[in-house]
Amino acid sequence: DKVVAITFDDAYDSIYHVAYPMLKQRGWPFTVFAAPQPIEQKLASFMTWPQLLEMQLSGATIANHSYAHGHLVRRLDQESESAWLSRISDDVQKAQTLLSRNLDNIPKLLAYPYGEFTLAMIPWLEKHDMLAYGQQSGPIGETSHPQALSRFPAAGIYADVKSLKTKLLSLALPIGKSQLHDPIIPPENNPPTFKVELLKADYNPAGIQCFASSQGAIDTKIKKVNAGYVLTTQAPEAMGGARGRYNCTVMSNQKGRFYWYSQPWQFF
Repeated sequence: DKVVAITFDDAYDSIYHVAYPMLKQRGWPFTVFAAPQPIEQKLASFMTWPQLLEMQLSGATIANHSYAHGHLVRRLDQESESAWLSRISDDVQKAQTLLSRNLDNIPKLLAYPYGEFTLAMIPWLEKHDMLAYGQQSGPIGETSHPQALSRFPAAGIYADVKSLKTKLLSLALPIGKSQLHDPIIPPENNPPTFKVELLKADYNPAGIQCFASSQGAIDTKIKKVNAGYVLTTQAPEAMGGARGRYNCTVMSNQKGRFYWYSQPWQFF
């Protein structure tokens, strides 16, 4: 409880020049999810292997962000599911190999490029004991799916200390791992329906409110079923863009703390 993990994606050199000195001064650990291809290509805006190693020797964790930072969820034209899964597993394995060759003690952690994933990718990750992180907002708890772990953004428009404090004190709304929804939604199912059975915790289910990207609060139904409750929600309008999410929150009985769950969606 009340533990924070600081993560960065992409291994941009600004992490080394700006964030790293401040974190090192404070003695705060952090993780950089690195895609090896731009590092191997020695692109100017990315860190080098020696810089990553220096940070690692100072206590940072370096982990997998795929090899080429592509859209892993998207198949090539006329590509079968088996060929697609083989291609993306090769990409992730190649990244893990290069990270291990150039650095030390690379953990089995993967941050999905762009936060995009689909349920079809999870069995391979489970088989290889890899934890995986998206970009949907939310805290991590005991019931969080180990291949669909959430993270709160804290940069750009989200770099607000007051709202960040609320997020960091939030609790994972308990929803069973088996109820993870596939984020990939075909156009005809947009807006998507989100329906889950809620697990018990210290909150009033009737107080849950869900929100849709760019649409604000949306109709949220809570129905008592046997000894538990079922949540059903759907945005009133189709969601625009390639990605979106539903965030569902409710006040905890612990003062100043919210339960939070985020369901990502990908439309293509």
